[in-house]
Amino acid sequence: MIQKEPHICNTFIESSLLIEKTPFYALHKEFVCGENLSVHNVVLNYGSYKERLNNIGSPWGWDKRPKYQDRYSTTKRISDSRSRLYTLHLNEKEIGYSLTVPRDDLSKIFRVQVGEIENFGIAVKQNGNGYGAPFFKHVCNELFQQGFDAIFLSTRSTNHEKVLPFYEKLGMSVIKQVIRKNDLV
Repeated sequence: MIQKEPHICNTFIESSLLIEKTPFYALHKEFVCGENLSVHNVVLNYGSYKERLNNIGSPWGWDKRPKYQDRYSTTKRISDSRSRLYTLHLNEKEIGYSLTVPRDDLSKIFRVQVGEIENFGIAVKQNGNGYGAPFFKHVCNELFQQGFDAIFLSTRSTNHEKVLPFYEKLGMSVIKQVIRKNDLV
């Protein structure tokens, strides 16, 4: 696996995206991952989450971000009964994961129940092979089936350069973009 050393980035763009239930289902009718792909709902605890964050997220420096270094706040987010950890498997080998969490703060703002895809990652060696879109659609469908009315996520310009167009192609709309400074990436 390619290891990138995290560094302080002078500036980057953080994009916040959202999709609501009705537009999502108007765009997407199937949620089957494919013949050799399967999705598992993994028992969520700090250890199971950190393992995926380190294995899949480390090439992008996710595991070094301050948000994920704080065990207390991470544990608080993942201990909510509505939080889920999904893993993507290709021929029974884990190649991706997604952490979803409720966003009660955003639910108050948007006046609908909002779930967040806090992490969504595919192993570097599997990027570009067509596994992300079916996995993303599956995770969104699970969130909507769980009772959320809208799905939020944020991404950074320091992630893979194709990630923002990927989310937009799947129906997510950019609702806000902010220039950030001096964040660990």
